[in-house]
Amino acid sequence: MNKKKNSIGSFLGVVILLALICTAVYIFYCVSLAFEDNYDNRYDIGQTDHTLVGSTFRAALFGEEFEMTEAQINTFFNENFCSDDPEMTNNLQKVHIYFHPDNDTEIYAKFRWQNYEFAFYSKAEITVTNDNVFTARLYDAKLGELELPDWLLSYALATIFERHSIIRTENTTLSLNVKADYALTEHIAVNLALEKFEPKEGKVLCRTNNLTEEAVRTVKELCMSQEGREKLKELFQIDVNDIKDRILTLFA
Repeated sequence: MNKKKNSIGSFLGVVILLALICTAVYIFYCVSLAFEDNYDNRYDIGQTDHTLVGSTFRAALFGEEFEMTEAQINTFFNENFCSDDPEMTNNLQKVHIYFHPDNDTEIYAKFRWQNYEFAFYSKAEITVTNDNVFTARLYDAKLGELELPDWLLSYALATIFERHSIIRTENTTLSLNVKADYALTEHIAVNLALEKFEPKEGKVLCRTNNLTEEAVRTVKELCMSQEGREKLKELFQIDVNDIKDRILTLFA
């Protein structure tokens, strides 16, 4: 009887040992996949373009649709939400969003988590809601070459973006208000709100709200003086001389 018990105990010990070894091997395999970076630096920003606000302002002023380029959008995200500071942990370092038709958007990123650097990939479905909120639902995400389940992706997004109060995370979705006010005078402001966001290949077709008559009149008045043109340039990062004649003609 004791021999039988010993045999069973030995067998169970071997089974547990094998299970622990298999678990350790699997964890090592997953970690090694997570640390792989086969993305050929596709998360690098590439060309920079700081004219996003200016293009949006121009479109709102003249009531036109306009095209946002990948360079404009990636410059905005990298300058506002990324940092290469080695002292920071759980932070986004680089991100590059690639737009394609049929909303088949791809996101490549590099981020630091607990002092380790990882490459990240995800597909995204991007929309702008009626209340001017930009949402990106991430799916088919990978950390290196490791496929991420939704629960882990949700945790990673919440951790990385917790210091950015203007970006909200809910499960695997990121959301950001795409409206802003720019004070022209003490009492008059330009209100910009994105209303249409339709991805194309390498760009996005967009539409904003139209400016109020009061705001348009104030813009025209600012165009009439050097000081006013400098203020518009400072607010919207735009060379007002390029559009001054059109403003004065259209809003005479």
